[in-house]
Formats: sequence, C-alpha cells, structure tokens
Amino acid sequence: MCIAEDVFDVRFLDHGGGDLTHHGITDEDGARKFRLFSQEITSQVFPLYVAAFPRDSFLLVGSTIEGVFKIQRDGKLSVIKGDLITDAVEVYKNEFVARSILQSKVNRNRFYFGKATAGLRILDYNNGKWKFFADIKLPVGITPHLFELRNGDLVFITNYPDGVYRLPYNDTIPVKYTSSKGMPEIGINSASLNNGEIIISSTSGVLRLNQETDTWVLT
Repeated sequence: MCIAEDVFDVRFLDHGGGDLTHHGITDEDGARKFRLFSQEITSQVFPLYVAAFPRDSFLLVGSTIEGVFKIQRDGKLSVIKGDLITDAVEVYKNEFVARSILQSKVNRNRFYFGKATAGLRILDYNNGKWKFFADIKLPVGITPHLFELRNGDLVFITNYPDGVYRLPYNDTIPVKYTSSKGMPEIGINSASLNNGEIIISSTSGVLRLNQETDTWVLT
C-alpha cells in the first residue's frame, strides 16, 4: 500500500489493485471516510508523489501498465504522454512506467522517474507541459530508489541486477559505485534517508554514503 498526503489535505491510498482512494470526506459523526477517487485508472498504482510549486501542485501516480498519471487540484487526470511532452523525437512522447519519482530541490522544474526497466527518464515541467531532457539507459530492471545530493547530483538504486549509481546534475552519464568507493557487489534490500544521509540495507550490512568523500561506509 502507498500513501501520499497531498496539497488538498487529502490522503491518497493505493490498495494494489488499481483502486486509488482518498479520504478528505467526513461522515456526520466526524469520522474520516474513503471513497474511490477515479475509475479511469484500472491497473495497479504506485508510487504516489506530491509535486509542489509556489503557485501550483499536483499528484503524480505511477501505474503498472497505463503510464504515469498527473492529477490536478480540481481532480482532472491525464497521462504524461503525447502532446503533453515536448520533444522532436516521437518515441520519447510515449507513455512510460515509473517505479519511483523525485522532484529536484535544486531545480524545482526537474523531475526524475525511475523506470520499471532500463534506467531513468528526466523531464522538466513548466506550466502544464513536460519537456524531455534525457533517458538514462542501463541494462537493469526496476529503479526503485532516487535521492538528490546537496549539489543536485542524483543517487539512484537499481534491481535486477542490484546497483548504486551517481548521476551528476545536468549530465546523462551515470557512474556506478564499486568497491573502490566502498560499495561491494551485494544484494540491496532497501534504502532510505536518515537526517539527510542515504542509508542502504544490504546482504552485507547497512551502508551510509559519506557525501564529503563520495564513499560508502559500513555503519
């Protein structure tokens, strides 16, 4: 189950079967109630991600088949594809499946999408339109975790095979962390942020990224 509290003070939940529900409704006793948000999404949905701007905000919803949905404040729903994406190459305007989403704090218009296969997609958002920046293509399966460093560089984690990469800001060539940077060939179980630090749990223990030295250390 995925949960996201959005800018409408509404909590959205994905139940894993294509049922995206929300509660912002109360019954006569004051208790919260859930209701089906949209019947337009028919596949399993995750992740849920709130995109926030000073004068705009919306919910991004990944699905297993139908692509990435954008849900506006008024409830209007659209798939990020076609005329909503600006690029001269038509193939980059097709819908795509994402397993992780991140809005940059360094450049609020930039969005990273960890795809269900073959790496990342990077789009820039401006006034309802998405501009294609790059596809970061790798021979991997899912990209389930995305983290941004203080300088805007991206650290992302892949599965099938497991790997950890760093992508410099505005670049398109990722660098894989290896044993020379303290990252052995290991199985990655999960990853999270703790007080601004990237933490990875693995088959060989828990590792933390030292951002000053760009190396991983066992904790």
